Amino acid sequence: MDVLRENFEEVKKEAKKAIRECDFCSFDLEMTGISHETAAHDSIQLIYERRCPSVRTFIPLQFGLAVWKKLPGSSSSYKCDSYCFFLMPSAENGRFDFMCKTSSIEFLAQNNYDFNKTFRHGISFFNREMADRMMRRISGTMSNTQGNQTERKLTDTDQAYIDKARAEIEEWLKGEEKSYTMSQTNVHYYRRSLLQNHILVEHPNVVIVSSNPAIELKRFTDEELAQYNEDLRKERTRKVKKAAGFQRIVEYIIEYKKPLVGHNLSFDICFLSEYFLRPLPPRIEQFREIFHEAFPTVYDTKVIATHPLFRDYPSYLEGHLRAIERHFPECVNVIHTNTTVDSFQLHNASFDALVTGIIFIKQLSIIDRKLNPIEAAAPASKEEEQKIPLLTSVKLLDPAQTAEGASETASSSSSSSGDNAMEKTFEGLVEGVADFLNIANFTVACELSLDPSKDLPSRDNFFYISEFDESHTTQTLLGACLSVIGENVSAKLNWINAKACVLIVDPRSSSRSMTELLEVLGTSTVFRAKSLVEAESNDAVEEPARKRARRS
Repeated sequence: MDVLRENFEEVKKEAKKAIRECDFCSFDLEMTGISHETAAHDSIQLIYERRCPSVRTFIPLQFGLAVWKKLPGSSSSYKCDSYCFFLMPSAENGRFDFMCKTSSIEFLAQNNYDFNKTFRHGISFFNREMADRMMRRISGTMSNTQGNQTERKLTDTDQAYIDKARAEIEEWLKGEEKSYTMSQTNVHYYRRSLLQNHILVEHPNVVIVSSNPAIELKRFTDEELAQYNEDLRKERTRKVKKAAGFQRIVEYIIEYKKPLVGHNLSFDICFLSEYFLRPLPPRIEQFREIFHEAFPTVYDTKVIATHPLFRDYPSYLEGHLRAIERHFPECVNVIHTNTTVDSFQLHNASFDALVTGIIFIKQLSIIDRKLNPIEAAAPASKEEEQKIPLLTSVKLLDPAQTAEGASETASSSSSSSGDNAMEKTFEGLVEGVADFLNIANFTVACELSLDPSKDLPSRDNFFYISEFDESHTTQTLLGACLSVIGENVSAKLNWINAKACVLIVDPRSSSRSMTELLEVLGTSTVFRAKSLVEAESNDAVEEPARKRARRS
């Protein structure tokens, strides 16, 4: 469902109910651009520092949200509500400049992105800090605390205006009239502040209730003034909440403490924090505290894809979905209530959020039932693979079908596929991925625990490889490394220059400690190995070219 400024208020109520009752939310963002200005083997703090300016430069254009509720009767039958929120910061909330990256805009255009929905109908948004600032402004602008409190030297013209206004007001206050409209029209803000700060402070029960085109004053009793301030606070609070726009949807996920699921959360979590929580702080430890407080339960399906059952398959979104559909064809039943299959398209944020949720459901079910993959030959080429329809293992049930009807279908499906006799709750299923809780893919070589009580990545699984024959390719040098540490170990190479590279090992794939692996690597006669941290301390690692061609 496309959600625009015009239908947001109506959809917001529906989405709030769906989020309150759901088991988890999957999401995806489309942005005006991202920048990669780091090497895979850089420290996590350096990567974060270089990422922050990119996040502040670009903005989210589209937020896809899929809200999932597990149905009784099967480990893989769910009701799903999905939403595609088109976003655009409002000029009413202040100046908001951003940049667009040409390649990102071209990519979105090639995938049929409708920019009119963003720029003409996008929903406003701002983060919690801006909301707090506006609310403080509200609490500081009740009755006679309005105006500019900054003192500056009064000019003769200022003093003449004050004297004239004071005489006019004091003359009115001698009578019984509750309201008074001053004689001068089109009074600019500074003159209003003079009136407020130099005259009305002497009359706490007199309030400026309007200033267009002329200043209108009204006097209240103490009780009337208290009620006026309360009504004013409520009205301005309502306006702030309306201006917050999409940020309210994020607040619902936070309020109801729903698990948040994404795929390759590297940039998404930074954009989510900057634009809907708090501006990115200077230290990554501070970032983790802010993010974890808001979202204490997070799963990254790209990280779960490193599980031994999936390790041999592509980890990017479309490739991983196609692989697990090919090798684990067990059906996922989905009542999808507010969209049609015709609207499904990759790189549309709502569809990518839907796919992310389906991948997560299949991962939970496969891990829970310890399924073995079936033998299935991969397509001959990427072009051939892309001709195969997506969601071949997903049964999208009629949106008009009731949850009870879906449950019957799910029960039938689970019986035929050998589902567990003892049905598990969603909470029971996620126990199978407890090792992946709050771990996000942060770079191609590094995972980040979002739990601030956990250690930051130490890079003890990064090994500096040098003094090898320059005829080596990525494949031959990686093969030489694996021949020493074990063919079943999951590892990748990141080139620094023609004479050195970094071997990055997935610690979960080796039964040995990283210290033991370093000792084993040290026995090689093909290359020399040392820990990356040691090499950096000896200035052996040069600053790499940020766009270095990969060796074939």
